[in-house]
Amino acid sequence: MEYARRLDGVDAQKIVLWGYSLSAGTAVAVAATDTQLAGMILMCPFLDGLSRMMANIRDDPANMAWLLPRVIKDSLGNHTLVPVTAQPGKRAAMTLPGEADGFESATAESSWVNLMSPGLLATAPFFRPITKAKKLACPILVQFADRDITVPARAVNKLAQVALRAELKRYDVDHFQPLYHSSRECIAADQAEWLRRNIL
Repeated sequence: MEYARRLDGVDAQKIVLWGYSLSAGTAVAVAATDTQLAGMILMCPFLDGLSRMMANIRDDPANMAWLLPRVIKDSLGNHTLVPVTAQPGKRAAMTLPGEADGFESATAESSWVNLMSPGLLATAPFFRPITKAKKLACPILVQFADRDITVPARAVNKLAQVALRAELKRYDVDHFQPLYHSSRECIAADQAEWLRRNIL
């Protein structure tokens, strides 16, 4: 953002952050400390790592028991990789129903590899951008997937209610469908309309 503001031809007062899933949560954390930001577009935002971790423990405790020693080892420097996603009952970081299918559909034409460093999960319960919602002053478009089980819905709804200038749009899709489903045209059109109305 600081680099973009120094570029010739860029209006430093019209920087807009766009984020999907985890990067949308990161955008919220940044926006809470940046008073110059012109706006944000948050698509399927991941805003509460603690709630997600509790859902993992509740829905698949055996998988969490498998993950925990690998998270600890990786965090201590004994690096290893684990699958990002797998079907429910299998072993991976993300195993809620539909997640493995969603990743497969969204990455079908890419070179993405289903592996990650498990040490990342050690920070997940502390990643809670939702706690900064009241500090957000810029206009925000929140795009929520009604069938999204990957991100905690309560946190998304709370941000839409608490942030002073948030606008909530809902879509009948899951977490991954905005990336490949026919609904992406509608979602992109809503983003363009919001940008015209709030920024241009």
